[in-house]
Amino acid sequence: MHAVQIIYQMSNSDHAARAYLPTRHAAALLGASSQAAELNREQVNGVLGTALGCTLRLVADLSKIDAGYVNGESLAWRDAGVVCATLSFVAEWLGLRSNVLGFSGNAYLPLIGFPTNRFMAVGAVQISSSG
Repeated sequence: MHAVQIIYQMSNSDHAARAYLPTRHAAALLGASSQAAELNREQVNGVLGTALGCTLRLVADLSKIDAGYVNGESLAWRDAGVVCATLSFVAEWLGLRSNVLGFSGNAYLPLIGFPTNRFMAVGAVQISSSG
């Protein structure tokens, strides 16, 4: 029951975001929102100056954390840091470019159907081709 999940959004298109389902190694289509795609593009472009590739957004389910910890928000941030590092190592191994983005992105969550009273954005990694 890992509390941090990965949502991915292609940053150069209006395709709907998808949630990674690790137990199935599959993706679940989230509600299509051109607003979510546009906000993602704007936020990535604001940090990197370009929005090519795929944005992997990390979202913590605070209800899972709160079930076992008091003041568990710091645990969500620590878990997210480990996930960002792992994603970056794998991207490098695959010959891709990765950038850990310096934003949380809570404004993005309601646009993909995640209520902010339960979920918290805890970072993002931009993956793009190395060329």
